[in-house]
Amino acid sequence: MADGRDAELAETGAARRVAVRVVGRVAVRVVGRLAVRRDLSARNRATRLLFVLAALLVLRVVQAAVAGLTVLAVTVSGLEHPAPGLRMARLAEVEPEPTTGLTTLAMVLISAGLATILLPRAHVLAAFAGIKAFAMVAASAIAVMFTAEPVGIQAAVAGCGVSVVLLLWPKAREAATRVLAAIGLPHVSGPAGDLVLALKIALLVAFVLLPG
Repeated sequence: MADGRDAELAETGAARRVAVRVVGRVAVRVVGRLAVRRDLSARNRATRLLFVLAALLVLRVVQAAVAGLTVLAVTVSGLEHPAPGLRMARLAEVEPEPTTGLTTLAMVLISAGLATILLPRAHVLAAFAGIKAFAMVAASAIAVMFTAEPVGIQAAVAGCGVSVVLLLWPKAREAATRVLAAIGLPHVSGPAGDLVLALKIALLVAFVLLPG
């Protein structure tokens, strides 16, 4: 009888030890996975923060590039006297001064050229720069309505800007989809998704148009 009980106790102890080992291994694996997830989460947050900072820099660089090329093009053309200059507005944004029909048309054409080049790019920041240039086309088309130019010139420049926006919209939509996916915000397909995307670009246009 004693030997039987001792055998049962030995088997029970062995079973307990095996159970403890299994539970310990599972616990180690769970803790390890949680640690990996936390590490990946921290890395993702850091990556997103760096992307946001880089995106803000891209916004300023594209704005300055369009403004500088606009002033250079109008000055070289000799069609406007005195030649326009550059001014600092808002949060370190560079703009041409004064804003006339000619400078606005130049901004539309230069922004359209940059958008055409940058929107198809695979790199996320390049695509984001293209979206900024695309937004500047729309902003310039709206800004010309606030100049002192004749109505005919305003209508011509605005019509040019609207035509470019409609022409580049498919590329802008694809580029925006890639940018949103890169930061973990997938684009919703369908008309509703396009409407939301258009609203986001409209907010970017409004930001460009804010007074300095």
